[in-house]
Amino acid sequence: MKRIFKVLVFALFATSVFAQSPNKMSYQAVIRNSENKLVVNKQVGMQISILQGSASGSVVYMETHNSTTNSNGLVSVIIGNGSTSYNFSEIDWASSIYFIKTEIDPNGGNNYTITSISQLLSVPYALHSKTAERVTGTINETDPLFLAWSKDYNDLTNKPTLFSGSYNDLQDKPSIFSGSYIDLTNKPTNATKMKDGFMSHTDKKKLDNMKTFSGSYNDLSDKPINATNFTDGFMSSEDKAKLNSLRKTDGSETKIRAGENVTITGKGTVDNPYEVTASGKLSVPRVNQVDRDKLSVTEGMIVYNMTTHKPNYYNGTEWMNYDGSSAKTPKIGDVYHGGEVAYIFKEGDDEHIEGEIHGIIICELKGSSDWNYAKKWCNNLSHGSYTDWFLPNMKELKQIGGYLKSKNKDKWYWSSEEKDDSSAKTYNPVKGQEGSWWKDTNRDIIAIRKF
Repeated sequence: MKRIFKVLVFALFATSVFAQSPNKMSYQAVIRNSENKLVVNKQVGMQISILQGSASGSVVYMETHNSTTNSNGLVSVIIGNGSTSYNFSEIDWASSIYFIKTEIDPNGGNNYTITSISQLLSVPYALHSKTAERVTGTINETDPLFLAWSKDYNDLTNKPTLFSGSYNDLQDKPSIFSGSYIDLTNKPTNATKMKDGFMSHTDKKKLDNMKTFSGSYNDLSDKPINATNFTDGFMSSEDKAKLNSLRKTDGSETKIRAGENVTITGKGTVDNPYEVTASGKLSVPRVNQVDRDKLSVTEGMIVYNMTTHKPNYYNGTEWMNYDGSSAKTPKIGDVYHGGEVAYIFKEGDDEHIEGEIHGIIICELKGSSDWNYAKKWCNNLSHGSYTDWFLPNMKELKQIGGYLKSKNKDKWYWSSEEKDDSSAKTYNPVKGQEGSWWKDTNRDIIAIRKF
């Protein structure tokens, strides 16, 4: 079925503050489908033509683009930057009226099914005024004040005061340290008087008041209990009794539950240790991490975690890996894998995997910088033994935005997405707003990694 799309077009003509006009025009279009819904985050093919004289006039310029709509269905291009065999600077804007013709392929190719023609009611004067760059003939100055001036700089009035180039003539010079210890502030308190190489009585008294430890082992507190008597290299019965009194546990208080086809004998003591005997095949439940967390658990329960591919056991408080590390499921706000968990992927997210726990971890260490340095800093970051950090795109900034808002992070964070050649996109999680800034300005940085 052939789809019908609607296009809302904006052509922006901006004068330049530079001596030369840029020979370019900004162009924007909003694309909607037959249900009047925005066509968002999709690549479209575009052909733009400048027609002279009328809506069906001759083509004086033509170029093509492949660009992507944003989350508002808006596509932005620079006329003059596209693929073309024409010369944009050769258009004689003063000679006629002009129309702009746009043709769009919503599938990103060159099968253009959408056509829009509109008159350029406001001539791009920044381009038309390029004629002022070329002056012919002779300029005859008739201003009597100019004619009366000697053309000598020294005869000017209200000349600026020029800097002599001498450091001494600078205003608001910094105070420079003399290099003398005496001129230091907040010097440490030292012994003030020495006689013949010995400390004065006053300073000795100060030092004695600071002396709290006698230096004797006998004056130590909380000394370890050592064996006091050895006979022929063996501990005495007296010290063996002391050592045995320090043993508060012998394993007999440990609770062990047997599973199917398993029997346990013994008391867990040195003299009567536990013995575990299994008959037949011992089966351990295999579950993913989401289903594991739904189990009714008891201390000593063992499962094989299909998400992490590791055996887990429940120690009465939380799930553990057999290497002694925690196997609990991370939650938003937890310190985990080098940073803070700021988002857990849910159903509907591209990264969501049924039965598994994945999400985004954030690290905010740097502060603010320009856009190019922000990308470099994130890509080179090594934190918490992880090196796979990167600058988030707009989608990822919005995903972690809820957590940042809960922390009242009222900042404009750089995204990895460019708006155009000179600016990049930003996001404020507290305001919930998108924005853009020049790439050479300072905005805040947050690095992310995924787990």
